[in-house]
Amino acid sequence: MKDREFILVAHTSLPPKERLLHYIDQIYQNSIVTNNGPLVKDFEQKLKEVLGVRFALFVNSGHTALMMAIHGLKSKGKILTTPFSFISTLQSILWNDCQPIFADIETLTLSIDPNRVEDVLMKGDRYEAIVATHLLGNICDVEALEYLSTKYSVPIIYDAAHSFGIQYKEASIFNYGDVSALSFQAYKVLNTVEGGALLTHHSQLYEDLFNMRYFGLDVQMTPYNVGLNGKNSEIHAAFGLCNLESWERDRSRRKEIYYQYVDFFTKYNWCFPKYREGIESNYSYFPLICKDEQERNQLEVFLLKNQIQSKRYFEPSLNTVFELGFDYQPMPISESISGRVLCIPLHANLSHEDIQYILSVFDSFQNR
Repeated sequence: MKDREFILVAHTSLPPKERLLHYIDQIYQNSIVTNNGPLVKDFEQKLKEVLGVRFALFVNSGHTALMMAIHGLKSKGKILTTPFSFISTLQSILWNDCQPIFADIETLTLSIDPNRVEDVLMKGDRYEAIVATHLLGNICDVEALEYLSTKYSVPIIYDAAHSFGIQYKEASIFNYGDVSALSFQAYKVLNTVEGGALLTHHSQLYEDLFNMRYFGLDVQMTPYNVGLNGKNSEIHAAFGLCNLESWERDRSRRKEIYYQYVDFFTKYNWCFPKYREGIESNYSYFPLICKDEQERNQLEVFLLKNQIQSKRYFEPSLNTVFELGFDYQPMPISESISGRVLCIPLHANLSHEDIQYILSVFDSFQNR
């Protein structure tokens, strides 16, 4: 196996050089590289068109976007969130001096469970926001969460780092929630090398976030609110504009691979999350749920020995990250899943031969 090229769990989509140079030439012509330049504005406009949202704000990372979203809603107090997400979700809450309160996840989708969300809200404490994560190409039960948001007067922030381009019932998933935070990090389905975005339909929230992005200064450079340096560059926007041209083609290839996996792993009775009915995914990840942690660890080692990378996504369950200074809240489903989950390669650069090889390795693992 040493002669075989290592198969990565994710792969960065790089645009054709000539398309990128087309935008780089524009940057050299106008000498604008940052501070809300023309390519940033163009990229934001195209995001609005592609994603069906009223406002889009390009920032320097998905983590910055999530921190800004929480701060933009003036959240100070308890925030109800999921224990099954990337550490950024939790850190964004803590960075805003808010207290995370967890609600466990659904077994089939791995998304935050609205029934458990309501169990928490019914206790009567005040919550500043619900921070829910659309994860691994799947979505939350947005209709149930929307109902709870209205019933208990709690705004919803979606950590949508994995959700670019997802549709639900033939409409943009970003029609739901008060604000969504995207990531365009290098391995996402759409990348700007590094970057993120905030999406919202609320004009006042957009204005607050727009000013927050540039040190809290308004267009007259007058202090408007507490801000940070969240802006992104023209070069990153150029990558985004290029990659927007090919992302639908990449999604189609991901979809082909995803359903090859579904057919194979269903045959072997492997467990994997089920997409919510009505969703058109971006097919960004393929997580397997092993029967126990030991099998997960054995599979991870077996794949690596056969030149296949995998990823424990997500581990640990966030309610167990005691180092960040909050009390333990038992979340049995999330804790169980986080010890058994393993994402396998899924990206547009995988060849037919790669897929056949990956499946043959799983055959060997089954019959070892």
